[in-house]
Amino acid sequence: MFNKLKRMKPVKQTLFAVIIAFAVIAFWRGVWGLMDEYLFPSNHQLSFWASLFIGLIILVGTHRGVWGLMDEYLFPSNHQLSFWASLFIGLVILVATHYAVKELT
Repeated sequence: MFNKLKRMKPVKQTLFAVIIAFAVIAFWRGVWGLMDEYLFPSNHQLSFWASLFIGLIILVGTHRGVWGLMDEYLFPSNHQLSFWASLFIGLVILVATHYAVKELT
């Protein structure tokens, strides 16, 4: 797969990287947001600490800046819907890029 990516033009490689990055951030925002809502719904501080601890263990960055913007603009009045939408958008983009790479090669 990496050989296929190397043969792509630099502009397409950059676009592909941006799309993948957005999808990964959207997916993890949905996962962590749902954890906030369902695992520790009445204690956000505990949820944040658990997120940090789990994130450090599995080496996943949280990208809080992007998440904050998603909080502001993606269903800002309904956090649960925003988390589910984020999770769904991330999964759709990841699956679509998988098939796009397959078609390009």
